[in-house]
Amino acid sequence: MKDIITMYEIWEEFVNNNNLNSKIDVLVSRSWNRCLNKKLSYNRAPDGFILTQNKLRERLDQNALLIRASRAVVPGIRRFLKNADYTLLLCDPEGYVLTAYCNNSFSNLVNKVQLAPGANWSEKNKGTNAIGTALIEDVPLRVLGAEHFIKENHAISCWASPIKDRRGDTIGVLDISGKFSGKRNPIIKSHRISDLVLLGAASISNNLYLLRLQENFRYCSKDLQLISKLLNQQHIAFDNEGRITDFTDTAVKSLSLKKSDLTGKHLMEILAPASGHFSIAMPNTSHIKDQPSEPFISSLHGLIRNLEIVADQLNLSPNPWSDKPTNSGTWIGSGALSQKVLKLASKAALSNFPIILQGASGTGKELIARYIHDHSFRRHGPFIALNCAALPPNLIESELFGYVEGSFTGAKRGGKPGKFELANQGTIFLDEIGDMPLDAQVAILRALQEKEVARIGDIKTIKIDVRIVAATHQNLQELIQQKLFRQDLYYRLGVITIHLPNLSERKEDIRELVHYFTRQACYDMGKPTMEVNEDIFPYFYGHDWPGNVRELENCIANMVAMTEGERLTVNDLPVTIKNKQGKPKLFDENNKLLMQFKKNAIIEALKQSKGKIAPASRILGISRTSLYRKIRELEIDPHQTK
Repeated sequence: MKDIITMYEIWEEFVNNNNLNSKIDVLVSRSWNRCLNKKLSYNRAPDGFILTQNKLRERLDQNALLIRASRAVVPGIRRFLKNADYTLLLCDPEGYVLTAYCNNSFSNLVNKVQLAPGANWSEKNKGTNAIGTALIEDVPLRVLGAEHFIKENHAISCWASPIKDRRGDTIGVLDISGKFSGKRNPIIKSHRISDLVLLGAASISNNLYLLRLQENFRYCSKDLQLISKLLNQQHIAFDNEGRITDFTDTAVKSLSLKKSDLTGKHLMEILAPASGHFSIAMPNTSHIKDQPSEPFISSLHGLIRNLEIVADQLNLSPNPWSDKPTNSGTWIGSGALSQKVLKLASKAALSNFPIILQGASGTGKELIARYIHDHSFRRHGPFIALNCAALPPNLIESELFGYVEGSFTGAKRGGKPGKFELANQGTIFLDEIGDMPLDAQVAILRALQEKEVARIGDIKTIKIDVRIVAATHQNLQELIQQKLFRQDLYYRLGVITIHLPNLSERKEDIRELVHYFTRQACYDMGKPTMEVNEDIFPYFYGHDWPGNVRELENCIANMVAMTEGERLTVNDLPVTIKNKQGKPKLFDENNKLLMQFKKNAIIEALKQSKGKIAPASRILGISRTSLYRKIRELEIDPHQTK
């Protein structure tokens, strides 16, 4: 215990008398001096440096690629540390903890010193520590026990290494923190932990580089697809003076000319006789002055060949970490009511009529609006969403129709296009249309009738081709009776009306939704995919879900964020659900209806995986062993699902 006493005495001498012992590590001594100059308290860290859930989610979104890059590294480090009291942290460049993986035996100390997602471990907030000091010194380091400037952190030891990108910029920190016991022979030697954190940071850096290559490759692939389509169509490239510079083979064949007859000729000289067979698009050069003429499209064949070489050399799979749900942003549910909604939406998508989506908050109205857009002939156009209830009445018309410069106080220089203008050739989704002021309703009615809009402060009109999908949780017929909604607008919008069921009406979808939201939450928080205990589902089936699917999503996100285990159990349920008096008999574990729900979910997963067990188990969020057992119990034949 001599070393511990000595280090504590060195720290005590410094904070009380400002005497710095020469035995102390130079990085730690520099950090102590910085803390002293900043007048940090040496007893405890200041309060208030924990992010709210919303702010934390923003940080997770901003660092999504870094978190993805860490996923392949985390399991190996956790296996190495499985018998020790340690937590593994991934932090952003400002010292905020993004993800934390903690052994249960260490969780009490972790909570006490705030080694948790959302906590800020920069040196200015937490004093000398491996994360914050590594960020300032830009080197890997360890800080053991009383080397921490703040006394409440003396109970821990930490090892950290900055994570660098290819330019050498610090993009995050990997940290391993553990309980400081002072034993001469700890379970894992300090130098081995230092090696482990260095190796982990380097691996994350390499993974991040590969992910960014993949991102660039995807963009190249999209360009390749576009260019391939262009080559199969009749396209002619020309410079700013109208001189032909390049062309596709199909264009040459259509004109029954030789290539030598086209190059360098003026566009109108060639196309005038065939103007009925071509549409001519001039490049927009109004913003270019005193620049040499450049071709609109050039060297298409060479570009395609270059992209093919890049694709062949990279040989990257689309996504080496497949934790993210593949059906992200889509309607989840294979029950009868869900299928009915999707069938109606599919039929509606084939038309060009306005649509009203009627449903309570949280039922998924925007998801269905996007589904309709994605399955319509407008799917290549924009999808623009606007929540009418989120805007003050005096701003809604400027959001819908835009404005010109100087039209009102605070108007942006150069003006601003409205949502209708931005949605041209696509779909505009007007959520909570029942909350729209009557003046704005009149303007929308006029836009529907005339198929044109005018920006506020402008006399010119702009032609638009937009499909409206409106949504509301209110009874529009009652609003019409109360003179709060225009009847003529209702008949204009409500050519097709689709009613969305509450979650309480489609409880057969709960199992799919729970597994989907669990995978999504684990992905968002950088955690390995968790399994869900079967004994949770009776509570889910027995709850009324007044907030519908959104309430279930938030419930699962809360459970994933707060659990200390590697699977979700009844103990992780929110109090409002867990303490509900009695489980409804209808959803007892032995009930036939629940068994049917299970059977339907397994059959659907097997259909999606073409009868393969491993992919089906991942869809359901359970192990292969559990799936085999349930298949036997429920007498399901996997071969019939292929």
